[in-house]
Amino acid sequence: MFLHDKFFYASCFFLLGIYVKSIGRGEAVLELTIILIILTLIAVLLFPGLETKRTWLLTFSCLALLAPVGAMFYTWKQNKEMITIQIPFGQKQIWRGKIINNPERGALQTINIKLEEQHEGNIKVNLQNDEEYEYGDVLELEGVVKKIPKPYGSYYEKKEQILGELSFPKIKKFEKGDVSVKKTLFHIRNRAIRVFQKTLPYNESAFMSGITLGAKEEFSKTLKDDMKKSGTTHLVALSGYNITILITALLAGLGTIWRKRTAFFVAILGIIAFVIMTGGESSVMRAAIMGIAVNMAPIMGRVYAPRNIIMLSALVMALQNPNILAFDVGFQLSFLALLGIVYLFPAIQNITNLRGGFLRWKENAAMTLSAQLMVAPILIQTFEKISLTSLISNILIMELIPTTMALGFLQIATHQVSQNLAQILAWLSLLPLKTELGIISLFSNLSVEIHPRLTLPFIIGYYALLARVIHKWKKS
Repeated sequence: MFLHDKFFYASCFFLLGIYVKSIGRGEAVLELTIILIILTLIAVLLFPGLETKRTWLLTFSCLALLAPVGAMFYTWKQNKEMITIQIPFGQKQIWRGKIINNPERGALQTINIKLEEQHEGNIKVNLQNDEEYEYGDVLELEGVVKKIPKPYGSYYEKKEQILGELSFPKIKKFEKGDVSVKKTLFHIRNRAIRVFQKTLPYNESAFMSGITLGAKEEFSKTLKDDMKKSGTTHLVALSGYNITILITALLAGLGTIWRKRTAFFVAILGIIAFVIMTGGESSVMRAAIMGIAVNMAPIMGRVYAPRNIIMLSALVMALQNPNILAFDVGFQLSFLALLGIVYLFPAIQNITNLRGGFLRWKENAAMTLSAQLMVAPILIQTFEKISLTSLISNILIMELIPTTMALGFLQIATHQVSQNLAQILAWLSLLPLKTELGIISLFSNLSVEIHPRLTLPFIIGYYALLARVIHKWKKS
């Protein structure tokens, strides 16, 4: 077994152990590992035809021991975090802590606070918009912290590591935080959003902020509902598609100043800054790791192995927060969509011959179909419905996204130099923006929703069928 194969299977077993343990089935990890090792040994001993595969099978069974290691890592990580939690729920207290996120401002202002002094842990705080707070500011609040009710309680506790909620407390003390790199990047992001707000109409500004910076605070209820019905909500959840456009633009621009290798490493710093600026969502982190690794391979003279890069992304993120595997729907959708594009997309092209076309619409159609097929069960399980017309709306809009994003980033870059030039760029961006919002509105009215109930055997069979399609048609 080659080293890259060992890494892939070792990571698979380690992550499998984390996932099974996180959903409360930890006892099954060791049992399944022992069964797998026993079956492998029996196969090697009883079937002479497997002599040539003996070393491979024995290595594979040894790597399976990493599944219990993954389960133990999850337990250690959870116990370590639980030791530090000191929050008396349901009691009126004075709470002091530092803001650890970029405050979300909509009808209310929502901030996450890391408690200090006699309390420890992270809580979510809902405030009025009377005063603007920033990352790093220190607040002293008086009120009652309550546990977040289910089903969102488990989501916040496991994925966001937020343990309680404090609504409209009395603010007893407020201290501005020190200047930091992260605070500066959040400040740049907020200024960029204000550029869009000044130069574009409300809905167009909100949509531009969403596809370029992942900001969703300014979305109107109507726009949110239209995007849900038309199946286009993912457009404003920054993904590999958005990051790829950004990396391509950075490399093109920096390549005119420095040599390719130097430009690449400067671009890495730009991508890291962008990830921090957008709040470090799982889809953005995964896309950034993937984008950096994919572009690093040819520069360092290495062959790009998609499965190992995907696994490396998952491994890095799971080591930081192992709960994302089971409790972060965005993480699951992001990875499944990526697997669809990398593996199912070539198979769909070979089956349908969807290649070329005006503005490559056929390839975009095949790519969108591949991603939609991979994420369909998760979407149905999460939202209990799926739109049959979402494929068409996504194909139409994806043609315009690169142009829209390019105009958006140019607006941000030029606004500091010339507000008039930024306004001209804003006017130019209105054509694709209004077209995109028009498509979203149209398909929200034409949406054909179904509400299927999926069972575990059906989901397993569904993905087994897709695996069969990939195996048969990918290289045809």
